Amino acid sequence: MTTPPVIKTRLELFQDWIRRVVTYTDRVTWFGTNSIVGAWGRATATLTESTHQLYGALLRRILLSAATGDWLVAVARERGANQRSTTTAGAFVVVQPVYANVASITIAAAPGFDDLNVDDGTLFLVGDEVRVRNGAGTVTDVRLIALKPTANTIRVATLIGAYTPATDDVDVLFRISLAEGDLVRATNGTTFALTEPVTTSDHNAVLDGESTSLALADKAWAEATTRGSSGNVEALTINRLSTPVRGIRAVYNPGPATGGGDTEPDYELRYRAANWPEKVAQETEAALQALAHAADEDVLRAKNATSTVVGTMRLFVAHRGGAFSASQLEAIQTFVEDRLRTGLTVEAINATLTSLWVEAEITVDNGASLEGCWRAAASRLADYVDRRTWEWGGTVNAADLLVLVRQTTGIASVDSSTFLPAADLPVGADSLPAFVGLTLRDSTTGKTFNAALAQSW
Repeated sequence: MTTPPVIKTRLELFQDWIRRVVTYTDRVTWFGTNSIVGAWGRATATLTESTHQLYGALLRRILLSAATGDWLVAVARERGANQRSTTTAGAFVVVQPVYANVASITIAAAPGFDDLNVDDGTLFLVGDEVRVRNGAGTVTDVRLIALKPTANTIRVATLIGAYTPATDDVDVLFRISLAEGDLVRATNGTTFALTEPVTTSDHNAVLDGESTSLALADKAWAEATTRGSSGNVEALTINRLSTPVRGIRAVYNPGPATGGGDTEPDYELRYRAANWPEKVAQETEAALQALAHAADEDVLRAKNATSTVVGTMRLFVAHRGGAFSASQLEAIQTFVEDRLRTGLTVEAINATLTSLWVEAEITVDNGASLEGCWRAAASRLADYVDRRTWEWGGTVNAADLLVLVRQTTGIASVDSSTFLPAADLPVGADSLPAFVGLTLRDSTTGKTFNAALAQSW
């Protein structure tokens, strides 16, 4: 960073002036070349010029409106605004392997082998690893191709699962792995590196609460290899691997890549730095929540509400796993009150939690257990009705919860359901929903599994 001239004391300036006078004269004469008067004038002019340069440098170093470059970065930082550096874009990438549809299966075509009769066997070679999978993804086999009796016949070791191609939409998918760091390319030339390995035809789940059908898609997150906004490419513009791989028929990004940013320009940094004190002084809900959390780490959420008492702020606080005691509430309100710029009195109150219990009668898939279904459904419902992110006062829609239960792995169907205390659960304006329990009953066996959930973060 360029630094301004050093600010000298009066004595140091006088000494500099003396040294210049001595330098500019070599004989004691008042007038003429190298005279005392001429040396005096040149020394004084030099000192005046240095002062003028120092004045400009100080303006650039101190004033936000005059600062530029490195000085602007320093001045803005002193006002609480750091210049935003370049950031890297991220993209959600789907990888599609080559595949063929199974028309029929010849069981025991040879000792220890079954034959898969497919619509296009030219995509596969002997020695390729493939996955045989029914349409729902509930039955799968991983096999090596041992032989190709005909162009459209694939011979593999005896299948473990039972398939009915006429109704199950059975496919043979090429199985190959892409490593973390492998590159995919967009049409504008930007490359993205996979942040995790992907094995095609496997269960590559990267999102919380994925349904089985979505989790069967081969996908991964990828990051641009160069920082900046050039990585924010549109959907479907990532369209190929940098190095082609046999068995991969397509790669694409179903949504746009986001998060890439260039270095913040000077005019934006100057604006943010100028307005930062005003923004900091605002009592936003996020600022209040940060203050409440600093007062007590068990504060999960905080919300300010209008009080009927003039000069008082009501602050609703939600505990991570219970409720605050009177002494804890008093400590929170004192801490927040001392740091408010508005000078309001604070009244800290425990937020009310509206309890939600779900009961459903289900049909369990073959091979699945009732307890396993309960655990999977409970996880999905708890993630959906999440007190950490749920909007204050937001109604819980029963239809949304029913869809989550229906899509749970292992549950074939939901035959009846009950949502307590109401179908569409109304939540008070200063309240949050709390998913406290789930009961599942197997309509075939009559067995029931239920338990309460004590959520805590």
